Amino acid sequence: MKAIRSLFLAMAFLMSPAFAEAQGITEKAVKELMQKMDRATAGKDANSVDRMLSENVAITVRISAGGNTQTTRMNKAEYMANLRNAWAAASNYSYRRNNESIAISGNTATVSADVTESMTVSGHTIRTQTRETATIEL
Repeated sequence: MKAIRSLFLAMAFLMSPAFAEAQGITEKAVKELMQKMDRATAGKDANSVDRMLSENVAITVRISAGGNTQTTRMNKAEYMANLRNAWAAASNYSYRRNNESIAISGNTATVSADVTESMTVSGHTIRTQTRETATIEL
């Protein structure tokens, strides 16, 4: 069964070094921040992901499979605990993000992308295809 997972992250990068010297959010700064997040995710570097997320992050995950949809909402601590547990259980982890689009309005950027992840857990290969939307606020 192929599950399509939609992940919506509301990230407030209030103190992020990528934006520290900027007068406003720029596409270049957003791309650099997302590349840092990609590297941390691909490397299963939970500590770096943790540092990049605001304490005020709100995460909503919608999983659709077999005609059913399940929605889960998490704060930063819950998300990081789930992420660490998943990565600890996973081997052969791969992560790829493409088809990125960035829309900037004032001090807010909305980044959408397709994300494909694959991993082996307890001998089973799990693949997900995600349409991810992140909101970044200065």
